[in-house]
Amino acid sequence: MGMKLNLPSNNRKSLQKMAERMKEMQNRLADLENKKYKGSAGGDAVVAILNGKLKLEEINISSEIMDDKEAIEDLTVSAVNDALSKAIEEKEKISDSATAGLDVQGLF
Repeated sequence: MGMKLNLPSNNRKSLQKMAERMKEMQNRLADLENKKYKGSAGGDAVVAILNGKLKLEEINISSEIMDDKEAIEDLTVSAVNDALSKAIEEKEKISDSATAGLDVQGLF
């Protein structure tokens, strides 16, 4: 037995639209899991590849910096953070679009 909400018509429509957008957002976020995000540092001296689940899949280090341990460490951190920010930014855009333009006042 479900609870029946006695909401004004415009609130019911807003709830319906929100549910549709949330479903769309879930589908788009699921699609992101198959994407790859490339981050780089030092003019591509270090390249990091993350998947959509924010797991590091690959690190490429240029042979030109192989003898510089400190550069490898610093550039690796920068490259991974670059890829992470790209992935997070895309996920935030999708999440923000779920409620954009909806009248959610009075729903909660």
